[in-house]
Amino acid sequence: RVALKLMSLLGTKQALLMLGIMMSVGILSMFLSNTSTTLMIVPVAQAIASSLDDGSTAAGSLGKPLMLGVGYAASCGGMGTLIGTPPNGVLAAQAEIF
Repeated sequence: RVALKLMSLLGTKQALLMLGIMMSVGILSMFLSNTSTTLMIVPVAQAIASSLDDGSTAAGSLGKPLMLGVGYAASCGGMGTLIGTPPNGVLAAQAEIF
């Protein structure tokens, strides 16, 4: 629902589409594991990229940037909360000691 709401607000331009997917991955990744969030969104991103692909090899292809953006957004979103990724909890525990 988060991704659907963001996508409907941002529209269908390629840059805004990429922003919407990355924002939804980042938000979801704050509360779920980075890996599980990425694995949930990759099939959706592949379907979007294949539906926008017109068969040409022009620079307007969205497949590679979209896949890289999903991974980067999951990593960045995971750093936002303690439960986003396990090293955050380790760092918080070590910070309390010092």
